[in-house]
Amino acid sequence: MNDLIEKDFDILYALHKYRRHTAELLLYVTPFKERNRCNETLNKLTKQKYISRVSWHDLNAPAGRAQYVYSLTQRGMNALSDASGIPSKRIRKLRGKSQHIAHILAINRFRICLENACKNHPSVQLAGLITEYDANEKSNETFARITAQKVSGPPGRSRIFTFIPDLIFTLERNGAYALFFVEIDLGTEPMKLLREKVMAYDRYYDEEGYSEYNTFFGGQFSGFRILFVGAPDQFIKLVKRLDKDGMDTGFLWGFDIAKLNSISPLDKAWLVGGRPFTNHYSIIEEESS
Repeated sequence: MNDLIEKDFDILYALHKYRRHTAELLLYVTPFKERNRCNETLNKLTKQKYISRVSWHDLNAPAGRAQYVYSLTQRGMNALSDASGIPSKRIRKLRGKSQHIAHILAINRFRICLENACKNHPSVQLAGLITEYDANEKSNETFARITAQKVSGPPGRSRIFTFIPDLIFTLERNGAYALFFVEIDLGTEPMKLLREKVMAYDRYYDEEGYSEYNTFFGGQFSGFRILFVGAPDQFIKLVKRLDKDGMDTGFLWGFDIAKLNSISPLDKAWLVGGRPFTNHYSIIEEESS
């Protein structure tokens, strides 16, 4: 029997759901109102080996400032499973690779902003969501099968381009469903790879591979949009490159990752391929601003 209380399980559940978190992000997804109280619980759970932490430096933060990134340990997973009935799974050790941590925290930031925006919207519901990390869980073959997108290459090429989006979600509004694939771009992927991903998405659309999400999410989809969350100049550069290739870029949408904490993903804050870059659009509305 463990000595955990309700607020301890709030932390464990959040780390189970989001995989990796900083204390700052945990304040958005747990009942904690004060940073000090949250830190006290994190320190306690770390000492008791229910969670682990690594020191991580955000390259966008002031020089010398580091913060801890937390994740579940196997002991924490087992305790959460015993208390809540959530199936236990094997926990991989948290490693301090800066690029990996930055990527998963960026996914979490976008996810939290999206969840909060839908929660506060009068008519839009987040009907379903899975992440790249859900898909990589070897113990869950359903996620792996649904999200492993194997798209045929051009004629004469035998290579199959396989990739997993960072985030997949669907929105429901008045009985209508829309499907979105999210790519988080922190400026680490070369333009060649981004272009190849979009071309694979384009072939995936032509082959109607997305139709398997009808059953998974319970909606009827006639297509999808790709949401690039990163630097606007990189998105514009990508769209212009694809325009030169003669590709229809109308299904590419771009959001400034630097504005995640100040602008809702449902707001008119998106650039759209094939439209003037002076205008911004909402993924739930057609009008621009």
